[in-house]
Amino acid sequence: MDINKELTEYMLNFIEEICERIGPQYSYSVQAREANETIKKDFL
Repeated sequence: MDINKELTEYMLNFIEEICERIGPQYSYSVQAREANETIKKDFL
């Protein structure tokens, strides 16, 4: 379980970092939030 939580946190940070680097012109922030919520529901 600890490994899964660490991987989940890593994935969430990875997604957020990608979205920040891509920038707001593509408006991925909403999709990132939805993806984060989905990942949290599925894995945590």
